[in-house]
Amino acid sequence: MSTNASQQKNELRNRKSKNNVTSRSTSSDVNLTSTQEDAPPMDETEEIEEPPSSFQITPLIQSSPLLRMDVGPFALLYLSLVAADHLCSDDTLEHDTETLPFSMETTRLLITCAFATTLVVHAGVVLLAQWRVSWKVAVGYRVAHLEETTDLVEMSKWTHAHVQSLHSNSSSGSSSENQMAGIAPVQVMEHQNCAVVDFHHHIFRFCPRKHRPDGDISLWRSKEQSGMQQSSATQQSPSFRSVLYPTNLPLVFYRGWKGHGSNINVMTAQQVYGLNQTILELPSFGELLGEQLMAPFFLFQVFCVVLWSLDEYWYYALFTLCALLMFESTLAFNRQQSLQRLHHRASGGAGSQDRFWVLRPMMSGLSLRNGGDEGKSSFVWMRLPKTELLPGDVVSVAVTSTEGTTVPADLVMLQGSAVCDEALLTGESVPQLKQALDTTSASGTGVKSQPRLDLQDPLHKESVLFGGTQLLVSNNENSDVDPSQIGANQQFPQPPDGGAVGMILRTSFETVQGNLLRTMAHSARSGSNNNIHTWDTFVFIVMLIGCAIMAAALVLREGWHDERRNRFRLVLHVIIIITSVVPPELPMELSLAVTNSVAALVRTCQVYCSELFRIPWAGEVNVCCFDKTGTLTSDEMRLRGVRLPTVGGSAELAEENALLMPDEDEIPRETLRVMIGCHSLTPTAAPSSRRDNSNGGIAIVGDPLEQAVLRTSGYRLVGSNLVAPMDDEDGGSGGPAMTILHRFAFSSKLKRMTVLATEQGGKGEMLALTKGAPETLKTKLTKESTPPNYDEIAFHHMSHGRRVLAMAVR
Repeated sequence: MSTNASQQKNELRNRKSKNNVTSRSTSSDVNLTSTQEDAPPMDETEEIEEPPSSFQITPLIQSSPLLRMDVGPFALLYLSLVAADHLCSDDTLEHDTETLPFSMETTRLLITCAFATTLVVHAGVVLLAQWRVSWKVAVGYRVAHLEETTDLVEMSKWTHAHVQSLHSNSSSGSSSENQMAGIAPVQVMEHQNCAVVDFHHHIFRFCPRKHRPDGDISLWRSKEQSGMQQSSATQQSPSFRSVLYPTNLPLVFYRGWKGHGSNINVMTAQQVYGLNQTILELPSFGELLGEQLMAPFFLFQVFCVVLWSLDEYWYYALFTLCALLMFESTLAFNRQQSLQRLHHRASGGAGSQDRFWVLRPMMSGLSLRNGGDEGKSSFVWMRLPKTELLPGDVVSVAVTSTEGTTVPADLVMLQGSAVCDEALLTGESVPQLKQALDTTSASGTGVKSQPRLDLQDPLHKESVLFGGTQLLVSNNENSDVDPSQIGANQQFPQPPDGGAVGMILRTSFETVQGNLLRTMAHSARSGSNNNIHTWDTFVFIVMLIGCAIMAAALVLREGWHDERRNRFRLVLHVIIIITSVVPPELPMELSLAVTNSVAALVRTCQVYCSELFRIPWAGEVNVCCFDKTGTLTSDEMRLRGVRLPTVGGSAELAEENALLMPDEDEIPRETLRVMIGCHSLTPTAAPSSRRDNSNGGIAIVGDPLEQAVLRTSGYRLVGSNLVAPMDDEDGGSGGPAMTILHRFAFSSKLKRMTVLATEQGGKGEMLALTKGAPETLKTKLTKESTPPNYDEIAFHHMSHGRRVLAMAVR
């Protein structure tokens, strides 16, 4: 039975993080043994699907200081009030009261009230500009219209851009707007004829010229298609867009891709995508402290300190102010330390100095000496640093140490196979087997209906190596191909290190690991106050304020008619009653509790919390469930036995009589075929840590359950696709060897896996070996082969906490 994984089309967000224009060194190790033709251009009717941007970018022009809404208008108001006060203090005007509509005392009182009101409004505008991005844009910037931008002259006036997320996150508290929006500077690249915006390591580009395609678009389109697509784009409204990556192109594109066809394309890719590194910008201590001192809660506490000072509580007010400053400084220091640890982890340390073999076009001088022309380019294997890798590069990845090799970027495998440990990204302790991308479904006709690469499709994920994961096994199954037959066989020349060959899809912060680091860094930078902006906190404060207002109203009513009371101190005490509802220690206690929890997670467990508001929610958890073996238990499993179908059997049959062990009992040949052939195990060149001769002393990576089954079956794994019986002295069964022809890897959605295999060195009949969840596999069985007590037996063993798999063969 063969299975096909269903494709799930999801939105792909392809955003670039850095756009550093640098010169790259190619004077490293070079292997001049191979040549190949340039990759064929895409069909003229082909359209590249540009990824939908999840952000809306509006260009801004920064206003001059006098034209800012928080400077110019208020400066005029202050000057007018000062002039009015000066006129009221004039001696001649003081005696000439007939020219004033009010008395001199009333006029001065009105001026004083107007000055106080203006001061309060001014402070409110300044603070709102600090707290809300939309207010900051309205106060200090002018909006530029993209429709009116046709050349670099208009674009050079842009200074900043207002970036807004199209997907709000209401669960992150009241400050979610500032998390999902911001103001970023605009860089105008004259040599690229575009404007670039870098917002939290998301890169957006805008090119005004319609007759000239952008650099990232021209890399993945033919010249004819670029011109046709650009002409159709003139009818669309111009806008910023995310940088384009080759992650959703037709499969026929990857089948014909041989690398960047010329050094011009390499230089274009260098200018567009920049360096392959995840360097986080570290804010200074002063910047972090300034952000916290402008927080609403801190300013409210300072306001309370001022009130206490007016009421002659000097010592208490000064002590509280010093305590607040010390606490905020401690929080800023802890945030800086957390960002520094994340920066060190993101920089890669020694791993950033790794070098990889990349298939690049030869330099122009060498090409001319070798007879190169414009239609054909000569390619060589160059050994380049990890930071110089570019999207579209054909790279060889091989295991260079016993601990494995860190994958430098997200890449799709085009030749060979590999085993990768993705525990860093998924938490899954079982290494994953990766195969070359299957492009047999791609055809040369019907371009628009061709299947595309989908990184969310489980079938395509089996061919993608994600950056930051550990490569355990790598081999180039087609490394013995004659270089002269490369074009005909659609394969690559043998890499010097013999590793698997793949095409780089994404680099830097656009990789899965880079996106995770970007989320963690942004959360650590801007999410420190989310712990106190919770719904429960505000509901509690509103209830207290309601009680305080009733008490303050009672005090004001009783004291206002008492002539012996100083009304200024009465109003002051009423305000203090209302503000005392929120204790000065409340924000400090809430922030300190979450900050200590985050520090403890990092220090003791190496766990980074990217959403701090979830830490208080953890206090409401009563039960924690873990679904992965290896989280609470060992990742080693043991085979309990094989339960054969019986006619008229019972689920209550004694297990010591019903369960059979392959190394002790006789197992039917059909059952044994599934046990030894239906797996995703692969041997590794690293020495085995378990010298129990279970596989000839050779280490095996893969599912622990499959390892346990193979270990007790009397067979050993000779290669990735060959299972042979052990010698008789090692407890072997003496049966025929089995060759695996094709694997349909396990799918969590289908809950099964299938393998096509044959015996007798490939001369026997083809077998379809399947295993999976009992309830799933039951729907694929014929009525005659389904035991009557199938469900009872499966539930009986499941109730004992065992992992139960059903097996079938055809």
